[in-house]
Amino acid sequence: MLGIDAENHYRARLNSDFRPSGPRVERVEGTLTWRVKPAVEGASGNESRLSLKRLRNPDDDSAETAVAPKRASTSTGEEWSDPWKKWDASLQQPSAGGIEVDGIRFLLVPRGTDPDHPIVYIRNPEHWMYDFDYLERILGTDLMQQPRGAIRVPPANRWEVDPSLPFQRPLKQYIGAFFPQLSETSVNKVARHQFSLANNGDMATGVGLTRLRQTFNDWKRGNSTPHPALADPLLMLPTLTTSGSGPGLSRTLELPALTAEGSLQRLDFDLTRQEWDYFKTTQSGVDLKRLMSGILVRQGYDVYMPTPSTTFPALVFRRENHPFVFFISLHRVRGRKIHQPLSFGPDTVDARLNTQIGYPALQEILQAHAENRLVWLKGGSQIHASQPDSIFIVRDDESRLGTLANQ
Repeated sequence: MLGIDAENHYRARLNSDFRPSGPRVERVEGTLTWRVKPAVEGASGNESRLSLKRLRNPDDDSAETAVAPKRASTSTGEEWSDPWKKWDASLQQPSAGGIEVDGIRFLLVPRGTDPDHPIVYIRNPEHWMYDFDYLERILGTDLMQQPRGAIRVPPANRWEVDPSLPFQRPLKQYIGAFFPQLSETSVNKVARHQFSLANNGDMATGVGLTRLRQTFNDWKRGNSTPHPALADPLLMLPTLTTSGSGPGLSRTLELPALTAEGSLQRLDFDLTRQEWDYFKTTQSGVDLKRLMSGILVRQGYDVYMPTPSTTFPALVFRRENHPFVFFISLHRVRGRKIHQPLSFGPDTVDARLNTQIGYPALQEILQAHAENRLVWLKGGSQIHASQPDSIFIVRDDESRLGTLANQ
């Protein structure tokens, strides 16, 4: 690896270096090879060389590259590719609760809720605990310093460190890649909430790190997941309560403020300036459904074909290999409150939903409702003087099918 020192010169850098500690190097013109810069300008001889090659990241189909150096021939024997081999804690901290691999004693990330979980994680003894921000900083600056998984290998049942890295990028980048139109604020809140759910708290555990790895792998491969709430931001949303504004008149839901701080309460999506300018000029319910349908499809959901109905716009959608079905009613909000009329009677609910979402979607939500797999959402556009215009989704407790279930 390469780094730039305080005097703006290139130096060889170890994965564990905060500042480059190796010799000064220079690039051999017209090649990808770097060599140790001679101490005296113009000197020749058998200089040590650092060979660099381009490597494809296995989790990234783009042509992004990484640099993998060999050690210079003047190496002092430091391990460049496996810094965890230097994490021996026997002389620094008590060894209780650790494991031994090839004569090296390692400290562990706390195992978490399952002390018998087969995968443990060794850690750098200079690291104490991993909260979200600390782990994210390590993943963003030096992937090789993250905790490493270890398992027992039969038949001797000895511990062995997994050669693969648990995470190939910061946690927020996994969220942003899989849900590409989420706003930066939403990506940050979803990543933090997912970390807390996986670890059952604010600090990383071995069980939690494995859950996160499994979730990201399920995303990549399109697998069903044993932890749906970890895999879908819509299931991470809290259920907001609506309040009645009068008997038989309407119910009101107040949208949470769009702020960078605080817990996950809503999801917001980025539109291009052109998309947003066009959307603000139309008042059509069909355009509102088309806009939200496009956003959901780009996040990987399968959306039932929107109906041409312009009243009470709504959509039904789901994700392949996931059990939950989502019903979202769409609204244009000026301010913070959504008013939902309740003027229709029980005998008209079925017919109204059929008009809103279509017969196939209605059959889907009736079955999901009967099996407790139906999630109710509200979304649309919000224009408010104290925050940027936004396209939002929240989760609520208003079931349109309650009357049907009681008939």
